[in-house]
Amino acid sequence: MRGGSNEEIVRDADLVVLAVKSNATLETARELAEGIGETPVLCVASDLLFTERGIMPGRDERSLAEELAETIEAPVASGLQSISAVELAANELPDQDALICGDDPRAKEPALELAGKLVGGRALDAGPLANARALEAMTAVILNVNKQYRAHAGLRLTGVPVGPQVFLEDGVAWLLAGSVRAGPPLRRTVGLRRARIRRGEAQLHNAHGLADYAAGELDSARREFDRVIAADPGYVDGLYNAAATAALSDRQEDAVAFLRRAAAIDPSRVQVLGRNDDDLKSLRRRADVRALLGLRRPPPEGVPPPP
Repeated sequence: MRGGSNEEIVRDADLVVLAVKSNATLETARELAEGIGETPVLCVASDLLFTERGIMPGRDERSLAEELAETIEAPVASGLQSISAVELAANELPDQDALICGDDPRAKEPALELAGKLVGGRALDAGPLANARALEAMTAVILNVNKQYRAHAGLRLTGVPVGPQVFLEDGVAWLLAGSVRAGPPLRRTVGLRRARIRRGEAQLHNAHGLADYAAGELDSARREFDRVIAADPGYVDGLYNAAATAALSDRQEDAVAFLRRAAAIDPSRVQVLGRNDDDLKSLRRRADVRALLGLRRPPPEGVPPPP
């Protein structure tokens, strides 16, 4: 992640998410049109009208996303309107489905991929961009429900077939296929959080990486630990193992970067794993590494670390 002006960031993006207020969406898009070029855009805004009777859709005909698609050259998809910023920022993934619509697969496919990483449910293709009218209007429905019942409501679609998936829970692997309307064992499987699916995937890659590491195949181990981090960026053991592998491969800066990321999540775990680990021997004289590992002084020359 890096900072910069809007113009700088959109030029290097694979997908531009317009997450500004609805009354600034079109103006922002016009200002960034040159920088966006043909980069796919995901519009998440909803034009709403707040009245004494309640919250209502702010548009009667075309959606904001459709008007956006006519404003810029880039392909446009629409979605995520039903999920609040507060829910997206929470530690737990929101227990909702994400609906994405669009006419151009160049925008719809990366938007679906992104949405699948942001919710505990599924990212679902909701058809052409014209359906953004319904998605944007549904935001008003959800906000009224939340206000009426003091809730945090979201969308979940039932009866949608689920493709084969593997879940890892407490050492047991579950294979899920078929419909979410099936019997009790399947419902128990569907009840597992997507976050746990990702942790299970990370654990599997971590085991492969440790096996490659033990065999002295550091390049293969590095690739497996990269997959661990891609599957679950918050898995401390995966980050630590990536750091150890980088240290053994003379990639000190990469090793320290992985250690910092792991320590930011669970500093105690990093200290337990790394304090006496010979794989980090080349790094222990660095003050920043000693701080991460909870070591006050550099180790004496020629003296092995305590057991």
